[in-house]
This record gives sequence, structure tokens and C-alpha cells, in this order.
Amino acid sequence: MTEEQVLLAEEKDGVITLTLNRPQAMNSLNFGLLRSLRDQVEALRFRSDVRVVIITGAGDKAFCSGADLKERATLSPAQVKEYIFTIRNLFTSIELLNKPVIAAVNGIALG
Repeated sequence: MTEEQVLLAEEKDGVITLTLNRPQAMNSLNFGLLRSLRDQVEALRFRSDVRVVIITGAGDKAFCSGADLKERATLSPAQVKEYIFTIRNLFTSIELLNKPVIAAVNGIALG
């Protein structure tokens, strides 16, 4: 695998668990994770076989430590705007998802 798998998905009996998989960075939100989560949430909108979504974090230190500030420091002003737009739209998509979403907070949660 050449690219880090930043989001894991596990399905069982109509329940899908999405795991933020960047434990080395306390599951901070970089562009890759944001895009993966956005794509997964949008795909779930049209899946009638999935009844509930659980979002959790890998590792035992953090659910999500917020924005990846190391990545953000390398972004141009235009990329920062795109990042903010992406995160806002992702959170709106989660809020408006047509099925229950549970945050299984298993550690630090910032952002």
C-alpha cells in the first residue's frame, strides 16, 4: 500500500463504523482524511442497507485533535480557504445525513 489508509470502514448488520486512522497525529484532520470522510458520508446517503453510522478514532489517545496544523502551515492562502470550505461542508453533510450518526469519542476531542 503506497498511500496511508486514513479512514477505515467496517460494516456489520446495518451499522457502519468509520475510524479516523491517523493515530500518530492524534487523528488530526488533514486534506486526505477530510476528503475520504466526505466521500464516505456522501456515499452513505444513498445506502438504504445502512441504518446507523458510528465515527470513532484509531488509537487510545484521541478521537480527533482537530485540524492538522503541521499540514496547514504548508498551505497557501487559497488552499487554507479550500480546507476551511471542505471541513465546513463535511460537517454540514454529517449533520444533514439521513441516518443517525454517533460519535464514539475515545479520547481527546478538539476542533
